[in-house]
Amino acid sequence: MNQGKLEEFMQMAPTFTAAQKGKAPEVAEVPAKALPPPGPSRSRRPYPPAARTINAIFSIDPIAHRQAAEVGGISEQHASSIPLTFCSKDLPHRGNQHNDPIVVVARISDFDVQRVLLDSRSAIDILFESAFLQMGLKETNLLRAGTTLLVFSGERVRPLGFITLPVSFGDDDGHAISMVNFAVIRAKSGCNAILGRTTLNSFGMMISTPHLCMKFLTSSGVTIRGDARQATRCFQIAAQLVVDQMDLRETQSVTPQEGVISVALEGEGSSKIVNVSSYLNKKQQTEVTALLSKYIGVFAWSPEDVIGMYRAVCEHHLNVFQAISPIAQKKRVMARERQDAIKEEINKLLGAGYIREVQYPRWLTNVVMVKKANGKWRMCVDFRSLTQACPKDTYPLPRIDTMVDCTVGYEVMSFLDAFSGYHQIWMAKEDKEKTAFITDYDTYCYNVMPFGLKNAGATYQRMIDAIFKGQRGRNLEAYVDDILVKSKS
Repeated sequence: MNQGKLEEFMQMAPTFTAAQKGKAPEVAEVPAKALPPPGPSRSRRPYPPAARTINAIFSIDPIAHRQAAEVGGISEQHASSIPLTFCSKDLPHRGNQHNDPIVVVARISDFDVQRVLLDSRSAIDILFESAFLQMGLKETNLLRAGTTLLVFSGERVRPLGFITLPVSFGDDDGHAISMVNFAVIRAKSGCNAILGRTTLNSFGMMISTPHLCMKFLTSSGVTIRGDARQATRCFQIAAQLVVDQMDLRETQSVTPQEGVISVALEGEGSSKIVNVSSYLNKKQQTEVTALLSKYIGVFAWSPEDVIGMYRAVCEHHLNVFQAISPIAQKKRVMARERQDAIKEEINKLLGAGYIREVQYPRWLTNVVMVKKANGKWRMCVDFRSLTQACPKDTYPLPRIDTMVDCTVGYEVMSFLDAFSGYHQIWMAKEDKEKTAFITDYDTYCYNVMPFGLKNAGATYQRMIDAIFKGQRGRNLEAYVDDILVKSKS
């Protein structure tokens, strides 16, 4: 959903009568006479000003209902013979060395809505609830339908409803307008709206992601350029949403759960604490605590305790396609608060030996700072360019439902979480400098496998399977860095 990759409807898409499609939303800023008839129309009349700009952070319309129209006095037959081409003049200032999606400003109803994603892979047009509410619309304006959407992650989402609104692009030299049937979704996203392939086709849009722009025909021909800054903002918001989901434990202080007691292995006041079930009797608790204390050196309590995996067992290879040229990004400007957070994180990584300074790297990327739920900053490295240059590792991950079934009948279970799991695997020597990233202080590369690489999960699972080859399925289950030890007595 965050990236706008929606699949086809899981159920039959709702059908709308002509009266329903032409009904204007009850909004003070949008007079009924301003709504055009269904179908795209193009005009050279002055582009009307927007009532307001929507900058919120947070339908399948049958083709038969979309009416053909002339293109600014150009007949449809003649318009189809006019080529739409992209050349070097259409490239953004930084050239085609980018991987940004096309994010634009669209006139929806009477509002300029920022961060609208053009996604030709989406089968439906989406308007997120945050933008819907800022437009002054209410749920009473929605047409209810028992439709379920299937998003790219496999999750099923039920829209709040559907609403038909005019969408236009262009300027005073030429613009086009079309009625679009939006599904209103209650979900957090980096975008305010997503225009799918049905709407893109209705405008006759041609999209070029290397040129970061789209074109469609009017009497003057219109070129709409994507906003690289807004695309980056979408990525940052999406990354922050992911981090918020990852850091649920940091939203509140860690307290023992019901049925669990905390035990300090080295006596009272020690920071080496484990949680033991309170349902064990005194003898069992004493035996478990004694066992953990005996093997206290097995556990990693700080980054310095992580010595890394033997290279003969596992190391991470990138296998970059030889035909792809290295991409070196220019350094992004960071505010002072973020620079301080970067410096603190860099010092931690250097102290643990996870990164080192590097000179003259051919691959170079930036860091992205994302604020966590507890107000602190998390430093992420934008490896999108690098991951797109690597093939996918098809090593299989275990099925979670099968693992759960394998625990049936076991009375005692111990849950283990690998400390800085990914950082225990070394990068292949020839691939270290490909992970280079730039900061205000220096340029660094990873000695160990960082988070964010394409096949990091597969590499870690391969290591786990190699280490616990004789135990997986017998007395142990493992999914990446989450390990369950099980016993029947």
